[in-house]
Amino acid sequence: MTERALSSKARSLGHWLIVAALAVGSANAAVFAWRGATRLARDTQGEREKATRRITALLHAHGVQQGEGVLLVPDGLSQRGADLDLLAFEMRIRHDAYPIRWRVIPVGSPGRQASLSPWELKTPGRPHVVVAYRVPFKAPAGWRVWTVGSASVALAKHGTSAGRGQTGFPGPSLLRVVLVVTGIAALIGMGAMVLGALGFPRYPWPVRLAMSHLVGTVCLASVATAALLAAGRLSVWMAYAAIGAAGFLWACRWRGWTDGTTGTGGTTGTDESDGGGLVWGVAAGAIAVGAVAALIQFAGCGLSWDGWSIWELKARAMFHDRTPSLLANALYDFSHRDYPPALPIHTWWLYAHFGSVAERLAQLGGLMFAADLAVLTYALASELVRPTRQSRVLPGGAGLAAAALVMTQPVVLRHASSGYADVPFAAFMLAAVWCAKTLARQPESRGQAAVVGLCVGGCLMTKNEGVPLALVMALVGVRWVFSGSGKGGRSIRWRALWTSSAMALLLVLPWSGLAVRLGLRGDLFGGGRYPVADAVRRGMTSSDADVRVPRTAVIAGAVLRSGAALGPAYPAWGFAWLAAVVGGASVLCTKRRDLYLPFAVGGALFAVYLLVLMRTPHPLEWHLSTSLDRLLLHILPLGVAVGCSALISPELRAPSGGQ
Repeated sequence: MTERALSSKARSLGHWLIVAALAVGSANAAVFAWRGATRLARDTQGEREKATRRITALLHAHGVQQGEGVLLVPDGLSQRGADLDLLAFEMRIRHDAYPIRWRVIPVGSPGRQASLSPWELKTPGRPHVVVAYRVPFKAPAGWRVWTVGSASVALAKHGTSAGRGQTGFPGPSLLRVVLVVTGIAALIGMGAMVLGALGFPRYPWPVRLAMSHLVGTVCLASVATAALLAAGRLSVWMAYAAIGAAGFLWACRWRGWTDGTTGTGGTTGTDESDGGGLVWGVAAGAIAVGAVAALIQFAGCGLSWDGWSIWELKARAMFHDRTPSLLANALYDFSHRDYPPALPIHTWWLYAHFGSVAERLAQLGGLMFAADLAVLTYALASELVRPTRQSRVLPGGAGLAAAALVMTQPVVLRHASSGYADVPFAAFMLAAVWCAKTLARQPESRGQAAVVGLCVGGCLMTKNEGVPLALVMALVGVRWVFSGSGKGGRSIRWRALWTSSAMALLLVLPWSGLAVRLGLRGDLFGGGRYPVADAVRRGMTSSDADVRVPRTAVIAGAVLRSGAALGPAYPAWGFAWLAAVVGGASVLCTKRRDLYLPFAVGGALFAVYLLVLMRTPHPLEWHLSTSLDRLLLHILPLGVAVGCSALISPELRAPSGGQ
């Protein structure tokens, strides 16, 4: 059999593997939208969640919207998981009733009747509300008492406090919606003007829209954090001043930064060599299934655990307080106060325009980042197919199939509207790799180097995982500087690397200064504490603690079980990882150096994640069960983009010179 026949057969097998992966992914997405949404709705709308929301509505109805309250909880419970249940109720009521500050008082015995001492009732600023959770409570004379689930709510008949911290832009509902749309347009406009000032190539509008949203998000986060650091307050108008500055830079067009970066135009077309009509049609259908499943998740589920307890709570505090008061309060250690603020600031921006807190807006922001992730997966896969046509990202089979595989993953569907920061982080990471690959072909472009720095800065401002990603990107950059292949001399490459690094550091500098001022420390290696992990550890039985299995075996087993979960049970990766691995092996066989960047970044970041899990101070199996699927989500789009490009594009069958 000739080499050409072998290549044709391999290409045909690659096409069928992609078609099978898309079909299985679509089935998993449909099943998850049907069953997963119901299960997640139960998790986010259980009895505890309903009770805290009813308590909050009761307090607001009687004018108690701020001030201090007392939360009475039982002490000395021996049931397994009791500590976690009490902590979950405390976390939930601190979140739902914010900005009310709660003073938690444990009752010495579960059967003992709780009451407030005369001293507590007579002190200045005494609480006007008491919530007793799972303990009998004797209210003071003249107080009104309600029973809400397992809690009792006592409210003083006098001295209720009214009013909220910030009201934003008040007005009718339609006006609020218009203002939210205006805020989103302003955010995207700021990103577009920054990209225009830096001479970002004229890619098709979906790619520019996704990049503009990401760049606008990180610029807003950096400006807002700088305002918190310098003035101690957030202001919508300060952010609009920054948008005006971006418009001024765009108008000036920074000619020295745009040399060599303007593309040849945004022409589009189709190419049957990219996989033919079969892959194109199946991918289009899979994208439709994924979009419908994402909307079902959005409509049927609320924010998940970390979504409301970490990310949305900070946005809520920014809206009410307009200060970093929550970040300075150790009572909110459960919210991971050290986590970067890009996602909470993005949600605060929507709240500020809407005029009140609305969790659906936090979920809407997640859907926007999920759309960015799908579009940039398409862009990277198309870029890998045609590495010599910079500004022609075409709707061929490789890009469409990669985007469809990402959109139909239940992990992506779940976290698109769960309020977690993993989808935004994956989008920033993909943008950083894609732009870095483009920079490797144009190292003389300082504007493109600055865009890479913006994307890496976005990773740093979104999750703590951005620190190892930035280090990996820096090491890959140093390796690129000293490599002999590709365009540009060593001095030009050094300049590009320093420009990217300086931009990333400039963006993250305000947050670093604020974290140092407030003494924020991480719970993994920084000496901080995470009360949830402590409660889980206390709930472990002696037999759980006595298990002596090597950590490497536990981690390897968890990774293999997760990767082999074809579906329909969550995480239901289907054949996505298989396509990534087979396509990656094909790329390695062709020895295409210009495709090593996604492998280097994805592989190195995965290795760092494994090392962190090896050293985690938290219960290992609990840590794996709560984070492994999200860690794999960070890396999957890179693998899928490269895999689909290799399996579909005939151009990858013949090695070419490194670029």
